[in-house]
Amino acid sequence: MLFSKLKWTIADVMPVSAGLTFDKMKTSLNDADDIYIRPLLGKALMTDIEGFFEAESKTEEQAEVLRLAQSAEAYLAFYHNFHELSVRITDQGFQRQDTENFSGAYKYQERELRNSFAEKGFLALDNLMNLLDENAETFTSWTSAPAYRKRKNSIVKSTQEVNDIYDIDNSYIIFLRLLREVNEIEMTTLPYILGVKLYDKFKEAVVNDTETIENAEVEELRRRVVKYLVYEGLAQMVRRSGSITSKGLYFESVDKTSDNGEKASPAERGRAHDLARNLSMSAQAFKNLLIDYVSVNVPEDFGGRPSQTFNRDNDGKHMFFA
Repeated sequence: MLFSKLKWTIADVMPVSAGLTFDKMKTSLNDADDIYIRPLLGKALMTDIEGFFEAESKTEEQAEVLRLAQSAEAYLAFYHNFHELSVRITDQGFQRQDTENFSGAYKYQERELRNSFAEKGFLALDNLMNLLDENAETFTSWTSAPAYRKRKNSIVKSTQEVNDIYDIDNSYIIFLRLLREVNEIEMTTLPYILGVKLYDKFKEAVVNDTETIENAEVEELRRRVVKYLVYEGLAQMVRRSGSITSKGLYFESVDKTSDNGEKASPAERGRAHDLARNLSMSAQAFKNLLIDYVSVNVPEDFGGRPSQTFNRDNDGKHMFFA
């Protein structure tokens, strides 16, 4: 855990009342640590970060790593145990306490708060992993973390990379949803586009940090592949769920009768299909650019354009395709 009773500094990473005690939050912080953070960062790195917390002095990089880790732990603790923290659990059951001056939040406020806790917690976790990637030589235990191995083997690396291509509001939750679609497209479609031989070489180069394949720079090839995968993944996500948000594809309008002045209505099927079609058109354009690039720069390993499979020199061979 990245907080203690003697060093109760949660107010440094999120706006909470001075009356919030460590004893009340201890179980929730442990849950966030065990469920969300430790499985990604691993035992060795978490031990290092806990050491930063206990240390009297720390470097600027260590302080920033600790701040992001504490922020992720605090927000995800409130997100995961939101309802438990809102009530008292006693031998007489579950009780909601109202004081003389304060009463419980409205339902719409509770929903927005919990969503905000999730977004901020996962974003802090994502920013933490990006920082560790940039400073891997300093934080050597990061290279043995489960999240590092997964990111290193992935073609699409991070939330920020996706957000630079298509605005997903820098949401780690949307990134995780998209990643499932991207992985499926990578396994089923990308070998067909590049050819199995080039696809295998490309994946090996990404994992081993190889700089070039023939005349192609691996990082440039990866960026071109990512653009296709992101747009095709978004199109597939919309077709399946009507959604490129964490809650579904909704359209908001002003409504004076609602609690917060806004009304969200499910997207009509036609509008979802229009969005999916536009995303597919963009994916097709990036796919064509990708094929143009590999056909020029990796001609020996490229399997050829699928659309030109039957375009062969048939002079004197007396063959035809029916």
